[in-house]
Amino acid sequence: MVCYTTYDKAELFINGKSYGIKTKEKPLVPEFLAKDIKKEASGGTTMAQLKAYAMVWEHVVYEPGEVKVVGYNKKGKKVAETKRVTPGKPHHIHIKNEVQKINDGEVAVYVVSVVDKDGNLNPHYNKTMSIEVSGAAQFLASGNGDPTNVQNLSKPTRDFFNGQAVIYVQSKSRGAIVLKTVSGELEGTNTAVIVN
Repeated sequence: MVCYTTYDKAELFINGKSYGIKTKEKPLVPEFLAKDIKKEASGGTTMAQLKAYAMVWEHVVYEPGEVKVVGYNKKGKKVAETKRVTPGKPHHIHIKNEVQKINDGEVAVYVVSVVDKDGNLNPHYNKTMSIEVSGAAQFLASGNGDPTNVQNLSKPTRDFFNGQAVIYVQSKSRGAIVLKTVSGELEGTNTAVIVN
């Protein structure tokens, strides 16, 4: 398990069990001087190189549930915490608007996520969604962050990438914007953005 952080120390918990506190480890010998470097980490780096920039817990066995990392400062005080959970099967499409109000002619941005019944992102969902915009705006573009995706950005369909996509709409009149997405059995609707 690898954790990239700017904090001095981090502690890994899996389903409530602590795997200990780690710090970044500075290599004893500069890597370019070492003759017999064993490539152990992903991406062709050595484990020593990886541990110089990240906290690494080796021999952690995967089990479904909750992974939590707690960040600590130099004095050992907890300063941050992040969690990830194993998602259930896809349940619906969640559409989050980035703003509540826009003016005529402006663009509203929506982050679209496929989530389980508890609202946890399902990063394995990569199917296509159709996009429908009505009310006070029109569809402008969509994207998903996948560098290999060659779909037309201006068509109202988009593949999810790691369970997410982004939709851009442009206002054309005053009133509420209605954004609806459908992907197979999954649906999502957002009416939270108002055009002034």
